[in-house]
Amino acid sequence: MGYSGFAFYAMRSLDKRFKTFDSEGTVFGSISKKDFQNLPVIEVSEGLLRVYDSITSSLDTQIVNNELIVRSLTALRDTLLPRLISGQLRLPEAQALVEESVDA
Repeated sequence: MGYSGFAFYAMRSLDKRFKTFDSEGTVFGSISKKDFQNLPVIEVSEGLLRVYDSITSSLDTQIVNNELIVRSLTALRDTLLPRLISGQLRLPEAQALVEESVDA
């Protein structure tokens, strides 16, 4: 098993350290091999990784699902709002479209 959730959050915890290298390159941030090798590494047992994954995998799935819902509702808002403001669409019609979108 890959335990990608643990790897993702472990790397995210290093975000502040990576930001210090943003000014190192000419166009893009740069980190040397030595600096990369000096980053702290968390060594975790297979059992602990399994427990971590069993706790967080459903949370990560919910985060992804929520993000998809936010994107869908944002697109719906961006489509409906100009039509509502211009009078091309009436509120009851917009409510029906929103309800259809949420139920889908």
